[in-house]
Amino acid sequence: MEIEVSIDKFVIDYNDVPHSAFLRVYMLGVKKYQVKMKIYSGTYSYELHMRKSDDVYIHMYFKNFRETEGHLHTLRIETRPEH
Repeated sequence: MEIEVSIDKFVIDYNDVPHSAFLRVYMLGVKKYQVKMKIYSGTYSYELHMRKSDDVYIHMYFKNFRETEGHLHTLRIETRPEH
């Protein structure tokens, strides 16, 4: 019996992240990479897409719509495992 496992993306969730930390990452990303930002679409309030080349990317999602109170929210980072 042979088992193969393949991972197509790597996702990390950070809890209790302030909005200022997300904005700092956004400002650093604008200086170095091609950045596309969406506000209030999908399941997260902020979506940040940074691309270095066709196969090297990082997607960041901040503030899930279910998080309505407080100033600390979830930050989700998604990328390919080989980068």
